[in-house]
Amino acid sequence: WDDLLEQVCFYVLDKQRQGEPAVEVGDVGDFTDTEQEETPDLYRLWPLLPEGESSLIYGDGASLKSMVAVLASLMVQLPHEAVGMKPVYGNVLYLDYETKAETLGKRLRKLRRGLGIEGIARIYYQRRSTPIAASLPELRRLIHQIKPALLVVDSVAWACNGDVEKQEPVTGMFTALRSLGTTNLLIGHVP
Repeated sequence: WDDLLEQVCFYVLDKQRQGEPAVEVGDVGDFTDTEQEETPDLYRLWPLLPEGESSLIYGDGASLKSMVAVLASLMVQLPHEAVGMKPVYGNVLYLDYETKAETLGKRLRKLRRGLGIEGIARIYYQRRSTPIAASLPELRRLIHQIKPALLVVDSVAWACNGDVEKQEPVTGMFTALRSLGTTNLLIGHVP
């Protein structure tokens, strides 16, 4: 068993280091100046959240960044079109380093009522204190269980262990998020 387990570990590490296979990419189709190359089907929430990528809302405190994240979560989970944005339905996981579940619930109710949305939003919530990169195995298990189409991280400073001015923690967080294969909405504050 020891030899077999060691071989499996080496195989998995080798595959991880190889990364995804290289694919050939070229110009697809002819676009005129009046056509949109970035169509809504390439987004989880058009035109805000490209599918499978990370997007960052960054600004001063109390500038409604978290409310925009809650709105995006609500629209993707129900789904509901509003303010010119078009969602593709999916589960949402909200990783919160700042507030608590009750705060998210209140924001969801206010937005739902304000937009006249019927139905109850069911967003998965986890209050966090451990940086993303330091808790990747646990986060992967949660992602596997919930299968979120959208992952919200509020806020980046805490998710990076507090030091967003240094490259290493930020790169570690983005690398960890990329390995999850989700569409990510990140909230960042002016230090």
